[in-house]
Amino acid sequence: MEIIENNIPGPEVNNSEKIRLDLHPDRKKIFIFLGLIILIGLIAIGSIALFFVKKPATEISSSPNPSVEATPSAKRNLSAIATDAAFLKLEEDLNNLEKNIGTVDLTEPKLTLPILEMKISFEK
Repeated sequence: MEIIENNIPGPEVNNSEKIRLDLHPDRKKIFIFLGLIILIGLIAIGSIALFFVKKPATEISSSPNPSVEATPSAKRNLSAIATDAAFLKLEEDLNNLEKNIGTVDLTEPKLTLPILEMKISFEK
């Protein structure tokens, strides 16, 4: 058998050593760029997939309905002047005023605003 030499330019192959390929600097940049694009794409696809995956609904356990208990109001001690005749009359007058306000008819014609028609002319 005859050994034919290969005249194709490229790295020399030595069987005793591993083949080492030296890439051109521009090709290194292209491979790094493509690797980053693929990595970013995989991260984006993974995050989109996680966003659309439905999580199992968690049930909120509600406690039994609480019972409502009224808090007893404390008895207040009246002051000495609360039993005075003038203050008792004042309280009675206040109650009468509240009753009268409740019976006022707000649609009475006496309570409407007067119509103000004034002829105003501006001279130049």
